[in-house]
Amino acid sequence: MPGDDFRPHLTLEPFFLTLKGLAYFSVGDPRASTVLLMHGNGDEADSWRHVFTALSAEHRVIALDLPGFGRSKPAGDGGVANLASSVQHFLESLSLKQGVHLVGSSLGAVVAAHVAANAPQLTRSLTIIGGSSPALGGLQANAATAARDRHG
Repeated sequence: MPGDDFRPHLTLEPFFLTLKGLAYFSVGDPRASTVLLMHGNGDEADSWRHVFTALSAEHRVIALDLPGFGRSKPAGDGGVANLASSVQHFLESLSLKQGVHLVGSSLGAVVAAHVAANAPQLTRSLTIIGGSSPALGGLQANAATAARDRHG
């Protein structure tokens, strides 16, 4: 019968909450390089649940509920600049020695691009899925491209 194989949407547990009201899920070795996953508009961190097992084999993986989404409290006016600022402060609070691998889908991609442009010291790599941003104009695609551009 159609629908008999339906499984309810599983949520990620346990979630952590920062003092600023940002909710996030974290899995994997905290000593490994960190991947930060940011969801799209109208979504939440749980949308990344299918990639946790694969990514956490070699990385610490954090899925963040952007401000005003999922379990996170709103911050500011909800504009991209405020979302990116909240993510930047969150990353700074982690006190990581190396930057993080930023991964964003849709709105999360735009936020990730803004964070990478505004705080390159916090960024190890940037992966955008289904999103773009004017903030990408000043970013180099990768180290090889940056080296080629510097040396002709």
